[in-house]
Amino acid sequence: IKIYVSMMKKIFALVAAVVVAFGASAQIEKGDVVVTAGVGVGNTVYGSGYSNALLPISLGGEFCVTEELFGVSGLCLGVGPSVSYTQAKQDYSELIKGAGYKFSSVIVEAKGYVHYNLFKVDELDTYVALALGWNVASAKPHGWGEHSELMKVDSASGFYYAFAVGARYWFTDAIGANLEAGYGMSFLKAGVTFKF
Repeated sequence: IKIYVSMMKKIFALVAAVVVAFGASAQIEKGDVVVTAGVGVGNTVYGSGYSNALLPISLGGEFCVTEELFGVSGLCLGVGPSVSYTQAKQDYSELIKGAGYKFSSVIVEAKGYVHYNLFKVDELDTYVALALGWNVASAKPHGWGEHSELMKVDSASGFYYAFAVGARYWFTDAIGANLEAGYGMSFLKAGVTFKF
């Protein structure tokens, strides 16, 4: 975990330096609270060999801590929690008709955001985000009959990290659309955002 924290600090510093070079102003302010609900595309938790993978869904919050990160006006730091969920099935009907597994993952994470309006568009809020958390994973066998006890698998729960670049477009002062691309439960996530 120390290695990941050290790596995150370096990435934040690098992103801040790049963002400052573009020169613009952030679209959220100190004290703002933002809530985003999203749906992901490109399930990274369950790849090939799985069927009926549920599109990852997420709900997260953010609190803007400062508008002057590293002493730079308009460089906003936000922090907050996020919860995501997805599931999938794995079919073993070729062995026993109707047999398989149902997998699910709940990811709880702490997320950090660095905002800066790179494109100088008043309604646009651009940012990078990094997250650390825990994947609470479970697997349940079904259709194995008398072999069900033997087919149980160990939990794959464990440490989780993610990173993304994102943008929010504000239709009003309080309602916007959100788009993120990166590595996490999905490669691409879209959603709706509310600011309080």
